[in-house]
Amino acid sequence: PGNSLAGFYSGFFVVEPAANIMVNVTPIFRIGVGASYRAVESLSLPELTNRDLS
Repeated sequence: PGNSLAGFYSGFFVVEPAANIMVNVTPIFRIGVGASYRAVESLSLPELTNRDLS
C-alpha cells in the first residue's frame, strides 16, 4: 500500500566513460578538469526511462 514499486526488481546496464586531467600545483593542492557521459540501457521501471538516467 502506497508504494507501487514494492517487490519490483529490474536489472539494467550503465556505462560511464570519463576523461580527467589533474595538475599538482603544490604538494597539497591540485586542480583538475574532466568530462564524462553516462549511458543507461535495459531499464524497465514504470516511472523511469533510459533517458531519465543518462
